[in-house]
Amino acid sequence: GEVPEATQSRGLGSPLYLIPTIQKALKTFRHRMEADVEPTEAELQRGVHVERVYDFYDVADGRIRIRKMFGDVIHSRKPTDKAFSDTDSSTASCSGSSSDTDDVKVTPTESEFSSNQGSNQGNAVVIRRSLTTDFERVTLWAVMVGRLLHTRVLDFTAYGDLAVVKRRIHCVTAPATSVGGSRGYKILPSLAQRARIVVRQAELLSRQVGRNLQDAFDSEWEADGVALLEHLFSSEYIDTLVLLGSAARKIFKAQPVLPEVEAPSKIFGDLHGQFRDLLLLFHSFGFPNGARGSPVFIFNGDFVDRGVHSLAVVGTLFALKVAYPERIILVRGNHEDRAMNEKYGFRDECVELLGEGFGIRVYDSIHNAFDQLPVACLVEKKVLIVHGGIGDGLWTLGDLRSIRRPLGLDELGAPENQWIVNLLWSDPIEEDDGRMQGVFGVHASPRGHNASCFAWNVTKTFCARNGVGLIVRSHQSKQDSVGFSVMHDNMLIRVFSARDYEGHGNDGAILVIRKIAHPGTGDDLLTIRPQVLRSATKAGNEELLRRFSALRKAPEGGECEPSMTQTERLAAQRAQRRRSEIFRSKRRSAGSTEAAIDVCGEEPLFRGRIKKLKVGHDPMHRASWFERDAWLTRSGCLAYLSKRENSAVPLLTRSELLMAQVTPLPNGACARPWAFEVRIPSMGAGAEHEEVIYYAACSEELRTEVVRELRNVQRLAGQEAGL
Repeated sequence: GEVPEATQSRGLGSPLYLIPTIQKALKTFRHRMEADVEPTEAELQRGVHVERVYDFYDVADGRIRIRKMFGDVIHSRKPTDKAFSDTDSSTASCSGSSSDTDDVKVTPTESEFSSNQGSNQGNAVVIRRSLTTDFERVTLWAVMVGRLLHTRVLDFTAYGDLAVVKRRIHCVTAPATSVGGSRGYKILPSLAQRARIVVRQAELLSRQVGRNLQDAFDSEWEADGVALLEHLFSSEYIDTLVLLGSAARKIFKAQPVLPEVEAPSKIFGDLHGQFRDLLLLFHSFGFPNGARGSPVFIFNGDFVDRGVHSLAVVGTLFALKVAYPERIILVRGNHEDRAMNEKYGFRDECVELLGEGFGIRVYDSIHNAFDQLPVACLVEKKVLIVHGGIGDGLWTLGDLRSIRRPLGLDELGAPENQWIVNLLWSDPIEEDDGRMQGVFGVHASPRGHNASCFAWNVTKTFCARNGVGLIVRSHQSKQDSVGFSVMHDNMLIRVFSARDYEGHGNDGAILVIRKIAHPGTGDDLLTIRPQVLRSATKAGNEELLRRFSALRKAPEGGECEPSMTQTERLAAQRAQRRRSEIFRSKRRSAGSTEAAIDVCGEEPLFRGRIKKLKVGHDPMHRASWFERDAWLTRSGCLAYLSKRENSAVPLLTRSELLMAQVTPLPNGACARPWAFEVRIPSMGAGAEHEEVIYYAACSEELRTEVVRELRNVQRLAGQEAGL
């Protein structure tokens, strides 16, 4: 069992001998993970290729890594009765077995309906002809007819409508010129200079935020609201915001309702007032500069609401639009709407930061611009970008170009404009959603607003009829997701840019569109590559797990740095169990804030999302509430886990709960539904007074549960104390 002396003399008996072999294996593995697959035949026909890798930026180390897509982001139909199979059993994305003598190869058109998620172009995809479903037959015929109708020979109406719209835009924009040589709007040089100063301030701030390797939630960012506005828009920030809103409205009005841009392009999803995330995305993947040949930045709606920095977000986007009118495209979302803003916080933020009079003035100026926003964007005539979805898919690009603006509440409420509402509100149906298996066509949406949900066949038929190769939409955040997902046979992509949105623990993502020449055919090909900013929630949980693992590996009785408190140790154990559950269900997240448990090590009586009103704020202002994953212990402490300090932070202490009165509130009494108040009597200045703390749950059932458990703890604690 001893190593020969000759081997030892050459160093072969040392573990260092294995280092070159390990390095070579790691290099090979890294190359395979970073390598993209060849475009499929269907993608070559459409002229759009969705890369099977994405860029991943971690704030903690400031580096971009390349990761491969797996089944958690690529959704495909699960073939029934083994209708589809793949002869290459080594392909991870296919679960079928090899074909037998009854199987036949399909044509490239039929291969679009396969569940292949990324096999090489040479892989043979086969189908049992006798088991092809009626839905696939109907869709195949619809796609063939749609392609036929889209040809120049038959689609005279679309080309006629396009010529009329272009002529109308030319007549409107001919008299004036704008900054940067664009036609149709005239911006004063002083205002253009002010917009460039705002852009410069935002760029410097993005560098400052990016250099800080200590990540944080946008809601916990130390930047004060008014101080941030002064930093970005100068001490005259109210006038600057009004002027930027007015200038942006003129530019939107002069530009077409369906802007058409060239690649390269970058597409941002929902931002929802999370300004720090926007700055981090700029720092990580590039800041817009407006130069010819630089990427066109497209922001796909929902700039405001729910976040605490909506004014900073929309003001910066308007400044970018005024500074680079042809290189910045803003697309309307369902939250660029007065009714939504009054309900979800943007109007309250304007009034709170700017005062009643000036706040309403800025709010109206911004909404006048929102009413002129385009509702879609077209990249290289192949990629259609809408905020929500395509609804029933019965409209055409010509219908988009003929939309009349402004689009206010009255215009969107008209019955004939219901299809426009679906551009903002509709959702796709994921093929592998277990609750929606076999769903075909268009269905009512649970969102209301007469919105609809559309299946994969609607997407394929719409794309064929309009000559589009891909649809990009936003509008939806998914729990623990990487910020994007691919579905409907790689013809629809969801992108969402706000990290940790509403406690979802999701990454933020953008999409990059590039134009290349295919090496095999020489034809132009658009490539789509996601770029992902890591979630602060996932980073915090991974740090807890790392520290817990280091402690477990430490020798008994030895020192180990960094040390952990009892709370952190218990939190790490729960996070580790949570991560195991996620891996078993093929989810790639490291867990969520369910890692948080009580300081005493007790099993929580209650755990869920709780909103709390900030101290001294008006309960009727939605922006004055913050939301956390909270838990209630048997000892009577309602707390949450702080990601910044890695420690438990009490929302309600045992001593406060012991003397408190817990009362549910009717909906409408606060800005948040399902609210309840906790009245705590105390003594001050010789007179009795009460402190009132407002909380809100995420549902009626959750409020009932937490109120019941709080009262039970009160009763038991009172019995122990003899009260």
